[in-house]
Amino acid sequence: QFRFRSDGGWSDEDGDYACTYGPFAADDVLIRIGEEDYGFDFESGDQSWVFEQCPGVGAFMGIYTEDEWSPLVYDDPYGVDCPCSLSGNALHCATAIVTCPVPGHPRGQFERMVSPVIDRERFTRAGGWNAVFVRFDAFEFLTYSRGTYYRLGFFCFPHSTPQFPESRWSQRQGQDVWYLGERPPFCARNRTDRLTAPIDGVPLPPYWEQMRFCIEVCTGCNHPWPEIPKEGITKGSPIFDNVRVGLTSGVDAPGIALKSGHLFHDGFGQRSPTYLDPGDVCNVDIAYDLSRRNTLKNHWLGDTAVVAGPPVTFPEYAYWIDLCFKISRKGPRQEMIPGYSAWKSRLSGDPEVDFVCALMDTAMVEANGTVVPAKDGQARVTYFHEDDPGFNPAFEDRTPEQEIVPDLVFTPGTRIEYYYHSYWAQGGSEYFRLPESGTFEIECLPMMELDQSTCDPYDVIWPSVLYIDAFNAGAEASITAALEQVGLAFDKYDQQNFSEKYGPSLERSYGGTTYNPGGYGNNGCTLEQLLGYRLILFNTGDLDPWEISGYGYDFLMLRDWLTSTACGLSGTRRGLILNGDQVAALMISLHPNEGEQFCNDILGVELTADAYRDYNDDYYDCVHLVTASGAEFGPAAQTSVFDNGCPRLEEFNVLAVRLGAGAIGNLVYEPGDGAGGVSFPEVGFAQVVKESLSGPGDVGGWKSIVDGFSYHHLSEVGDGGAECSAESAAVVAGIADLLTAELAWLTDQGAVPFDLWSYPCADSAADPDDDIGPCGPVDFLCWVRPNPAKAEVTVRFLSSGNHRVRISIYDASGRLVRTLHDGKIASGETPLTWDGRDDAGRRLHSGVFWVEMSAGDYRSSKELVFLR
Repeated sequence: QFRFRSDGGWSDEDGDYACTYGPFAADDVLIRIGEEDYGFDFESGDQSWVFEQCPGVGAFMGIYTEDEWSPLVYDDPYGVDCPCSLSGNALHCATAIVTCPVPGHPRGQFERMVSPVIDRERFTRAGGWNAVFVRFDAFEFLTYSRGTYYRLGFFCFPHSTPQFPESRWSQRQGQDVWYLGERPPFCARNRTDRLTAPIDGVPLPPYWEQMRFCIEVCTGCNHPWPEIPKEGITKGSPIFDNVRVGLTSGVDAPGIALKSGHLFHDGFGQRSPTYLDPGDVCNVDIAYDLSRRNTLKNHWLGDTAVVAGPPVTFPEYAYWIDLCFKISRKGPRQEMIPGYSAWKSRLSGDPEVDFVCALMDTAMVEANGTVVPAKDGQARVTYFHEDDPGFNPAFEDRTPEQEIVPDLVFTPGTRIEYYYHSYWAQGGSEYFRLPESGTFEIECLPMMELDQSTCDPYDVIWPSVLYIDAFNAGAEASITAALEQVGLAFDKYDQQNFSEKYGPSLERSYGGTTYNPGGYGNNGCTLEQLLGYRLILFNTGDLDPWEISGYGYDFLMLRDWLTSTACGLSGTRRGLILNGDQVAALMISLHPNEGEQFCNDILGVELTADAYRDYNDDYYDCVHLVTASGAEFGPAAQTSVFDNGCPRLEEFNVLAVRLGAGAIGNLVYEPGDGAGGVSFPEVGFAQVVKESLSGPGDVGGWKSIVDGFSYHHLSEVGDGGAECSAESAAVVAGIADLLTAELAWLTDQGAVPFDLWSYPCADSAADPDDDIGPCGPVDFLCWVRPNPAKAEVTVRFLSSGNHRVRISIYDASGRLVRTLHDGKIASGETPLTWDGRDDAGRRLHSGVFWVEMSAGDYRSSKELVFLR
């Protein structure tokens, strides 16, 4: 990491690469303060901008004409394929632009361009704390292997520290994350408020009088992974243009920002890894993987969230941050957990009634063996502050006993909503809130509830559908609305940071030698727990292999879930929907061997091309989604797919032309009708489906759907033929049109709909010895007793008297071996005895069997182990 030296220069941790000031030039920079514009076109020189460079490496920043930089941006084989927002002169920072055919960055290069001083007094608008935002255009070719990065920041005045109490310019402030682009070369218009709510770092302090904006470029100096090359060909990128710094007013409260990966993560029970127990308890961890893929550290998640705010260098600007939370839903066993009541008793209010706010503690770090406040005390962590009623004086600060939202307290079915707010410690009446609207949430999965058809407190049910949101950047609202519109009950698992190397996996890690030896490392699930769902929808949205570093073995877990025959699931229909613009490419790239085998051999999908637009040479923004010849189903209404044109960062997969065994090319892309559309024969598929059925009547086994597009790019064609509308109503309708047809196909041939259900792998030890029958005239299959059995078993069931009832016995392969009852029966409870023989009277061998009851729309099965 670079450090600010007392002489005004910079160095890394070893003191190398000391940097000094020098001349600088940039292009098309506009500083907007109030109603006045201050423009910098640099046609006459650097105009008071400066830059810092590393001695011995050289300085490469400069102004280049469009004729000089445009070949790097557009020329094959690495050029961008869309119009770029750069124009005229632009800032370039590589070793050469004319003499080298493909310029790049040398190892150890560090350069920083710094704006002139911006005086706050020239910002005339009245208001509270003044926020600063930055907009700029950039061309980037910064793939992971290139080793070149950039980041934004600022300097502010006045600033003071314990070492330098007098007012002075601050060190560089702002986000700590260095940016790169894991994708082919691209142009982007960056529209992020990185100085107001940075991804990682602090906003401008409230007392600033002057500031300077900066952009830093670094190759190798700051690279934490030595096995990766520390220099590389970058086509001169990043190339910057049209930089704008603006100021606005906000509430009279300190701005705050979450540190990267510090949202709390959904999770599954931790104590019963081999089945789903309603009395299990979950960890409340954040989404940041502390191991960062170090297998010795067991993919261990951080336990508490960190919120950053402005530096506190003047006492009058001290502030507090609260974590506010509410129990919006309780699991059926939540009140049975002693720690839950003890936790509530520490709070200043009742979180089951309304939001309760707890004062967060100051983040501390080790410095030369001494614990000191982190970064001048601006960060807070989700531990009770000693001034909060929830603080337990029997324990030290910032220990697990002081966690505001503790581990191993919340049961499956419990949901916690939360947000953060900050306010001035000196009686501030306003507060700044994250998120600005709505709340974050934590869910302990599955979202269990009591089965209202039974009086048994041990009988619980939950959605048989799991929606995994691996995108977390805008698709969720449309997809959840469509799932609700089609009447599908579902659980949602937010796979946060799937695209980042510090994100958690869906699969629960096990083992490890540094953290929790022999234990579990994250909130994910085991395969046995995942088998508690019958339909899984996995959405990756816009993510593509160029920008993602997610966990490839999550796809392998989905493979094992789909193909498992444990718990008699070969006789129960399951469905898998893999949905996303690049989901097939992700599956293959993240795990080139087994992932590709899963994609090709099991799902029957071959990836023909990464992008429909390139494969078919169709650059029109809107395409149609239509049924292919021999398709199994099609959307319920005419549906279009948008975001295919320029400029764009999304691109849709073109799936198999040559299909694997048993697979069907179901949907195809077709050019839109608007201007700019092209005409050509249909090539490839937009969706491939496959089935592998089993069980009596082929109602078991599985079906799969692999899409080459994300649901949130669908749009129902509206009145008058309006297509590719991005209005939320049109998008939700488009998803629902396709989802309705998919669900019908997934559950055809008499398979049970994806309704609420109970786990087939339930541990018999979790059930009471005595069944309590359901209330009222219902159809219901009770637990089989005894289990395991050696001679005879009693099969008890209840009938509403309204349906024909069939009680059948199947072996582990799904073969029908005995029919105990098939016909009408009086309402009420009926016991039947099975002696372990088949319909021909032959005694069956020991093994696992399944007792199934079907009555009208009701179907249930119970596992039975027979021992001889």
